[in-house]
Amino acid sequence: AEQVKDFAAAKDAYNSSLAVGKTKKVRNDIRVRLVTVTKEEAKASAKDAIAREAQIAQVPGSPTTVAVLPFTIGGSNADLQPLQVGLADLVISDLAKPKKLTVVERDKIQAITDEIALSRSGQVDAATAVREGKLIQAGRIVKGSLISTGASNITMTSTTVNTQTSQTVGQGSNQNSTLDQLFSAEKALVMATFTDLGITLTPAERQDVDRRPTQSLQAFLSYSRGLMAEDAGRLDEAARFFDNARSLDPGFGAALQRAQSAAAQSQQTTAKIESGLKG
Repeated sequence: AEQVKDFAAAKDAYNSSLAVGKTKKVRNDIRVRLVTVTKEEAKASAKDAIAREAQIAQVPGSPTTVAVLPFTIGGSNADLQPLQVGLADLVISDLAKPKKLTVVERDKIQAITDEIALSRSGQVDAATAVREGKLIQAGRIVKGSLISTGASNITMTSTTVNTQTSQTVGQGSNQNSTLDQLFSAEKALVMATFTDLGITLTPAERQDVDRRPTQSLQAFLSYSRGLMAEDAGRLDEAARFFDNARSLDPGFGAALQRAQSAAAQSQQTTAKIESGLKG
């Protein structure tokens, strides 16, 4: 199924094999392969969406389906550029925690972004952002930006847009803070976005959203570089960045998971799975 690019059938077959397989090693290999197939499926879906854009645009996305686009990073500090994907990944994770929204997976957003060549400039203008949201069939899109305004000062903002009307439904957050307060600014942005979307959190949900995956800015920057390398298909390089993030903060669980996944993906092939099954 993979060879003929029927990714839905490939995922079904792999999942069926996981349900009945008796060999732990092969099951682990298949789980890793499923990650690759899911990414390939996202790329194929993006191409299909572009081809059927006029048809898709006629179907409004659900207001509770949200896509978080890559952040726009401004200012003179080039070291912060990886945060365009790192911050988006963090916001996606936080918005998904209360289970009250359908948050589009980052792989799908990245596939659409690549397909319409947004990644060449790293910029997302208003018209293209709405177009991207419609192609993903999200009813709302969240656009964030971070501007470094000095040696350590940053301004983080966000806007929530209705993809069907192109109207802004919330200005989200406008946080002036220091780079050391990056995670606090991101949490304030997320809480403001919930308000923009009309979502009320329980105290327990607020506590869950407020949890930080890491307290180390350098670890998070390395993690963000790993995401950029992973998006570009440089899995060995991505694994090194994720490993570095984990060494900077051993408690950074997401970095550990990404490191293991990237390293495994770089070595995993269908031939290896077939060999394991034969064995």
